[in-house]
Amino acid sequence: MLLMPAPLVLSGLVSLGVVVPTRAAAAGPARSCALPALPRPGTSTNGAPTMTGPAVGALTGHAIKAAFSLDHNDLVVTPPGRGDRPPVSANYAECNALASQNADNSQLSSFADSGVAVGYGRVTVATKLFPPAQGPPGINTSPGFVAPKMPPSQPYERRLAWVVVFRAQIVMACPLERVGTTIPAPPPTDYDYNVFLVDATTGRDALIYQESEANPCGFGSRLPASLDEPQELVSVPWTLLSRNPDGYSGTISASVLPCDGYESPVLIDRASPTLRVLVDRPVGADCGAPEHVTMGVDAAVVTAELPSTIGHDPVGLDTGLTQSSLSSPPP
Repeated sequence: MLLMPAPLVLSGLVSLGVVVPTRAAAAGPARSCALPALPRPGTSTNGAPTMTGPAVGALTGHAIKAAFSLDHNDLVVTPPGRGDRPPVSANYAECNALASQNADNSQLSSFADSGVAVGYGRVTVATKLFPPAQGPPGINTSPGFVAPKMPPSQPYERRLAWVVVFRAQIVMACPLERVGTTIPAPPPTDYDYNVFLVDATTGRDALIYQESEANPCGFGSRLPASLDEPQELVSVPWTLLSRNPDGYSGTISASVLPCDGYESPVLIDRASPTLRVLVDRPVGADCGAPEHVTMGVDAAVVTAELPSTIGHDPVGLDTGLTQSSLSSPPP
């Protein structure tokens, strides 16, 4: 079920410290992307488990058709009102969902093979789940790490929102069980849902709701529902500034937003002589004008040198998907 996207190559080239991309883009909020055909809810590709449950029939790309709830109304999704017309597009919701990472540090696009259900309606999230966690857990203490600056979360009380549902089945390595241990079967209402929510008017205040589930290894109590404020991956423009005498490393200038998180140095792609600079960014970020930061750049492996000409990978939302990632696209 893991997706291994083929590298995308932009025809801009970097040589002697000059970048000339053929498709320029600013570092501001990424609003959309070019999506491959995604498996419909109720179908799957690459042998992935198929999405089941209420999202399959309720979310069909437009207004939600039927109300549903999860975890004893911790999440309630209802059809929109007659006058509800979201200014934010379905493409925006899908693209930003696919580029986002959940609390398990998994990019939601890695679950796209199980089908993706999309629709808009009125959404309520239980207040007991606030404030949500902000991005994947863990602390990075490396000297070149800058953490993203996440905005304060806002409540969802019958908010007009886009709802993007994935079946996020996580495979875990469990400890050895004693002979005779019985792992209880999950209740029929466990759908393995990760639900991406984003305000349908502003394109901000994104959340990921992870449905409660039985303990994956069959021990202890159920894992409760959780809520987190996602970070998404965005590829930003960069320019080569210099090469070091060692041939292995150099310096670049990258265009980032003040709230972006990033790590330095960055590495040349292993599969091709190109470079993609990824930042962690709040969904729909509106935190100021782009600014230039200096980062180190290293060759792909310690025994290599920087390519004589470095290609500039595409900029914008990094969904991790290409058409070849989904081997059996729906007709």
